[in-house]
Amino acid sequence: MSILLGASGSIKDGRFGGSRAYPGSHLPICYLFCSFQGGIGNRGHVRCRRYKESDKENVARLFMDTVRKVNVEDYSEFQCEVWARVGLDENRMNRRLASSWLALVAEKGQKVVGFMSVVGGSHLDMMYVHHEHQRERIGTILFEHAVECTEKVSPKRPLTVHASITARPFFESLGFQVVKERILSVRGVLYKQFLMMKQREPSEAEM
Repeated sequence: MSILLGASGSIKDGRFGGSRAYPGSHLPICYLFCSFQGGIGNRGHVRCRRYKESDKENVARLFMDTVRKVNVEDYSEFQCEVWARVGLDENRMNRRLASSWLALVAEKGQKVVGFMSVVGGSHLDMMYVHHEHQRERIGTILFEHAVECTEKVSPKRPLTVHASITARPFFESLGFQVVKERILSVRGVLYKQFLMMKQREPSEAEM
C-alpha cells in the first residue's frame, strides 16, 4: 500500500487551494510541545524525528521512487512520471517542508523510510513511505506522532487530508471519511484525489 498525498499543483475546481487554505501553516508552535533532544521519539524499530535541510536529497529521492513504483498501480505511467519530476527540485521541496507547521522523517537505522508534513495545525499535507518498506506500519507511526503534536494545540479541530487513490484505503482504515472528490493539476496533468476528514475523539475529561 502506498501512503501518498499532496503534490505541488493547483486545484482544478478552485475551491481547495492546498496549503494557502490553511492560515498559520508557517507557525512552528507544535515544536514547543513535541520536540525534545532534537527528536520526536521511537516506535519499535522506527525512529521519528524532525525534518532538517540535510534530509532534502533523501526525501526527494524517496518521493520520486514512491510515485514511480507504488502509485503506478493507480495512475498511468505518464501521470506518475510527471508527478515524480516535482522531486527534481530539491530546494523547492525543502522550502515546502521547512515552512510546514510540522515536518517529520521516519528512519530505520540510518535509512530514511518515510516523511510527512502538516500545515495549519490539522491538515496532513504530504506523506510518503519508501517503496521497499510498504506495509511496515511506517505511515501509521508517522501519523500517530503527528496526531500527538496536533492534539496539543488544536484538540477539537478535525484532521483533513487530500489523499490519492492509492492512499484512500489507508486513511479510511484510520477513520477518515471522503468529503468530496477533487481533480489536482500538476504541470497540466490531471489527477483524481479525495478530500477526507476525521473528527477528533472526545477526551476523557469531555466525556
